[in-house]
Amino acid sequence: MVRDILRALIKNVSSDILTIMELLNRSADIPRNMFMSLNLLQWEIDTNVINYVSAGHEHILLYRDAFEKVEHIKAGGVVLSLAEKFNKQQLHLKHNDHILLYTDGVTEARNMHQQQFGLQRTSDLLKLYCNKSPKVLCEQIYKELLLFSGETKQYDDITLVALRYSNINYS
Repeated sequence: MVRDILRALIKNVSSDILTIMELLNRSADIPRNMFMSLNLLQWEIDTNVINYVSAGHEHILLYRDAFEKVEHIKAGGVVLSLAEKFNKQQLHLKHNDHILLYTDGVTEARNMHQQQFGLQRTSDLLKLYCNKSPKVLCEQIYKELLLFSGETKQYDDITLVALRYSNINYS
């Protein structure tokens, strides 16, 4: 239901992600005993800028190719339907920078010793596989997660989305 509302807001109401998040927050019918976190991103391809608004979601991992380092961008905020205010923030991308988005099912996946996969392991794998395509990067992290967790049953969704900026001009 929230996805349908989000699509309708983007298509019919506004292209501003802060406005979209505020309207979604007021219109989402989320049961009291549940919550929903969300990162809403908008890529301005002409300026290499990612605008984002967060409602209590996981960190955004940003691999900076020029420095060969991963930044942990604290997205945070309050979950959808409980928040009163949101902030729009920006990330400026350079050639070959990567963004990795993930659900807490990735970092909180457990092995048979009840150890979590963790943010640091996820970050280390982003750095290790940063020379791969976004698709292969996600596949490799997922394979590592499966190896880590083994036969341990997971109780949360596991979602990975990767983006890579390349300033190649095709014209």
